[in-house]
Amino acid sequence: MSALLVPELRRMWSPRLVRTVAALGVLGIVVASVIVAVRSRPEIGADPRFPLIFLPDILKGTSIPLIIASWLLGASFIGADWHAGTVATLLTWEPRRVRVILTKAVACIVVMFALAVGLQPLLSVALAVVAELRGSTEGVGGA
Repeated sequence: MSALLVPELRRMWSPRLVRTVAALGVLGIVVASVIVAVRSRPEIGADPRFPLIFLPDILKGTSIPLIIASWLLGASFIGADWHAGTVATLLTWEPRRVRVILTKAVACIVVMFALAVGLQPLLSVALAVVAELRGSTEGVGGA
């Protein structure tokens, strides 16, 4: 399976769509951080500051867009292979069809996991900086 997995990982990462989704994720994080920083002002009265203790809930909320992006990228990946005719050729060449399908699924999962592992810490750091500069970090160190 590893002989099939490495080329699939390369083909999954090579389309512009994967890089575009990663770039859009980074752009979304920058825009969201700027919006949170602008809306979070240390004023007296009602507390409009961004509390860092909301970060776990925010990270849980990012799972839905990541799942949708995973489905779209996986469908695009398989659709591009099907349109190019490589699926028919590969299934003719490879007698173990289940192994080929599982390899494509694993490649999609690995790439999207790497994308999520890259984007969520970036979001965490960006929001931690916003909370430190213009928000509140109260209650973060406690149990």
